[in-house]
Amino acid sequence: MIYHICTEAEWQNCLSLEIYFPSRYENDNFIHCSTAKQIEKIANTHYKNESTIYLLIIDDRLEKTHIKYENLDGGKELFPHIYRELPKSSISSVQKISKKANQQFQIINQ
Repeated sequence: MIYHICTEAEWQNCLSLEIYFPSRYENDNFIHCSTAKQIEKIANTHYKNESTIYLLIIDDRLEKTHIKYENLDGGKELFPHIYRELPKSSISSVQKISKKANQQFQIINQ
């Protein structure tokens, strides 16, 4: 499994569609994802101004021909990127996650 974090607005914008694509997709031409170990760091770094996020749990076996593990910023840590709009059939579940009292997202059981 790989994971994608999005805002409520991004998820709501695609609810009636058969595909999912975040607001950055048009500019980046891929969907930013993370491994289980990277979720909390990404959530608390890139989504710190959000009170609630959505975690899309993606079956990477269904997307394997479209996933590249890379670091486009030049670092050593590799992140999964999906190079196409994501069919919702590849999303196994969606979790709505709110910040805890310490103003941090805590992702458990991944």
